[in-house]
Amino acid sequence: MKMKNKYFRFMLGICSYIIFCCLILSACSSNDIGKSDSSIVMIKNATMSTYGTGFAIGIQGEPIDTIATSYSVVATQNGAAPKTAEIRINGFDKKVSANVTYYDAARNIAILKLSESLKELKPMIIRSDVSYNESIYVRGYDGTGNIMSDFENFNVTDIIQYSGNISTYEELNTMIVYKYSNEFNRALVGAPAIDENGNLIGMCAYSLNSMNMYSQYIISSDELIKCFLSENIDFMTSDEVKYKNVIIITIFSGIILLTAIIIFALLILNKKENNLNFKDKYIKITGGTLKGNIYKFNGKLSIGRDENRCDVVYPIDEPGISALHCTIQLEGENCYLVDNFSKYGTYLENGEKIISSIPYKIESDKFAFYIAEPKNRFEFKDKKEI
Repeated sequence: MKMKNKYFRFMLGICSYIIFCCLILSACSSNDIGKSDSSIVMIKNATMSTYGTGFAIGIQGEPIDTIATSYSVVATQNGAAPKTAEIRINGFDKKVSANVTYYDAARNIAILKLSESLKELKPMIIRSDVSYNESIYVRGYDGTGNIMSDFENFNVTDIIQYSGNISTYEELNTMIVYKYSNEFNRALVGAPAIDENGNLIGMCAYSLNSMNMYSQYIISSDELIKCFLSENIDFMTSDEVKYKNVIIITIFSGIILLTAIIIFALLILNKKENNLNFKDKYIKITGGTLKGNIYKFNGKLSIGRDENRCDVVYPIDEPGISALHCTIQLEGENCYLVDNFSKYGTYLENGEKIISSIPYKIESDKFAFYIAEPKNRFEFKDKKEI
């Protein structure tokens, strides 16, 4: 019963460990709001006439070379097609040039390709199933109005956040947009709108009218996905991330479980090897005066010349054998050989003398020993071997 409880506790511990690791892995793989800061960049167009916020798009774990933003962030004053821009990465003393590879003035969307792929940026994970009244956060760069100073000194303290919720779905310039319950500064056009887990649900883009300094409209993630697909831009959705995490967790749990099974099997095998059933054993004398004698081991066997105290009795004049020479004693699941202060000693098969009165644990079902001299040899046997 004790052994069963021991194995039960072992497997319970392994299962608890698997659950704990899965929870940790799931928590570590979540794309929370704080992590979205590493997705946000500040953008300054080539003519220095406008600036604003953008965000990284790509595949988790891979270097990022794509930035999404609003067309109005990269637009030129003279109406010419925007070609280049500069990117400032939040939290890093690094500026990177970028080419405007796609823009749509009517839909207010622009795509930028960085001059180099960056590991510092983390891609936004896109989610499309947005619900009415869901809590949504707008995060981005507000600005002070001094373009050069703001751009050179951009860091995490410059990122602000508005909180609100989706109040309605509307169509604007042939696009589906969300109307935000809160107004946010128009300087945040191009900034990501994210849910409570940091997933991208849209991009800030439109104001109520051209004279209003505040905006309430967010281009839906569905519209952004259409744009990314048309331009062959790699991105990840929240469903893909969940599926990927499920696979990772499943593989991870499988490895842990397989390891636990292997360890458990080894423990069972080891137990079988060490948990000898000494009650079913026999002891055979293979040399000396009593050669060929066989004794059933019933938990205790004493060896010597004193017939009143010994189970294996040597002749009274047997040289080297003490009155009570040694004892084989079963205690619980373990079996011990004890020398009882004999004059000529008790020895293991390899000739090693055991210390008198200190029990020697027997750990092999092929155990053999001798007393006084090698000819007086004793060996454990199974019934079928005798």
